[in-house]
Amino acid sequence: MTVQAAIVTVVVAACVYIGRAFELTLDPWHVATATLAMLLLAIDLGVIALALGAATANRGTAIGIATTIASVSYLLSSLAPAVSWIRPLRFASLFYWAVGDQQLARGAGLGSLAVLTIVAVTTAMTAILAFRRFDVH
Repeated sequence: MTVQAAIVTVVVAACVYIGRAFELTLDPWHVATATLAMLLLAIDLGVIALALGAATANRGTAIGIATTIASVSYLLSSLAPAVSWIRPLRFASLFYWAVGDQQLARGAGLGSLAVLTIVAVTTAMTAILAFRRFDVH
């Protein structure tokens, strides 16, 4: 899963760098940090689905809940700039930490990358603990 996400993010970043030849004026460092943030977002959502699958032992439930989490996270990040009562909730959105804070214009900060990494690590540990309860020997 991580390898697939890395391939996609590297290809997209390469296309953005190639776009610089067509007067696309994005700072290379900002593109690199935003690409890393998107990779971490993909890993986060994948590991959330993995943890839910290990916890529920039901593929459909895991996919449904993980998709709902991703959708709600996207909506929170997208609507926060326009809807005042949603604005304080943007920090609960993984998309906010990956792309919702103008990462292409300013670069993804250490705080954003830390939040996305912490979510990935804690969710992966949860998945490992949930998976260990299955008797697969």
